[in-house]
Amino acid sequence: MSPGHTRIVRGLHRRLAKARPQWLVDAQRVGAFAVANEARCGSTVLGSLLGQHPQVRFDGKSYNTGLPSGRPVARLPVDAVPLDLGRIIDSRMRMSMSTWFGFDYLPYQLDLARSSLDEHADMLRRRGFTHFIILERRNLLRRLVSGDMGRQSGVWHAKAMQMMQVDTAPAPTGPAKVTIEVARADGTSPVLDDFERVEAFYSELRNVHADDTTLALSYEDDIERDPTQAYARVIEFLGLNFIRPEIRLRRLNCRPLRETIANFDAVADLLANTRYEWMLDS
Repeated sequence: MSPGHTRIVRGLHRRLAKARPQWLVDAQRVGAFAVANEARCGSTVLGSLLGQHPQVRFDGKSYNTGLPSGRPVARLPVDAVPLDLGRIIDSRMRMSMSTWFGFDYLPYQLDLARSSLDEHADMLRRRGFTHFIILERRNLLRRLVSGDMGRQSGVWHAKAMQMMQVDTAPAPTGPAKVTIEVARADGTSPVLDDFERVEAFYSELRNVHADDTTLALSYEDDIERDPTQAYARVIEFLGLNFIRPEIRLRRLNCRPLRETIANFDAVADLLANTRYEWMLDS
């Protein structure tokens, strides 16, 4: 289908969705769930599996539909993108007639909307969100390297060659190594700042959802070796029957970090004798 035809089909879909009476939309839906995560934690591969279940409409990063296309988020001033998260979710949910509606979101989207985690959670609860998933990647250094490699190569995901061959097929062309900025001119470290920011996000997230129906997933335990494990846990969490999906995405980089980070020794010195030192051995 050509891009023009795709836009026409999507436009018709939106108009039909708006014409549906709200009672019909509500009658079809059992619940809705949100996947909170930091970038490069496996939400895309998990979403590609969940979207194959006949009772799930997984909408991916719904909030990105409110961002200007073609501009890197890092270059967007906060004031330039006044995201209305509630309006976006209302629109996206209305286009779904599935039993379950799900999507994933990242901290920067809430920052653009100037919404706290607590305010965001309340907004979702008011819209019928009944289940919340927290997806975390423990190895923050691996996450940082993955993001840097994606930005340098422009390649963020790779297609799996066939079922369960997540790591064996050749990866797309990308940078052989990345250089991590270890220290700023003022002596502070962007690496440690990033690690602490991510840890604070997940700590607050767990507090915000302490009384909600919540599922905790980790990239290392549930996605890295076999992402269908994460899929199975979510399907059970939602009370649905397991239907085996096809793995369509795979890891881009499986090499040791020593072979991936150009200034590995400098990074190792930075993390030595800290609670993050173990991440170097992955």
